[in-house]
Amino acid sequence: MAVRAAVIYLHATQERHQEIADTLSAMTKAELKKTGKSRSGTQRARKRKNAS
Repeated sequence: MAVRAAVIYLHATQERHQEIADTLSAMTKAELKKTGKSRSGTQRARKRKNAS
């Protein structure tokens, strides 16, 4: 019974993590669309590094 409960818990946790990730992704995309920014911080940092 404990193994079954653990599997159910892990599956539910994985689903919840995916829901959180999907929501954060949608929020980020909406904010980037609203601000007109399309480059990530990593892309901006690389561009600055190459300009030096």
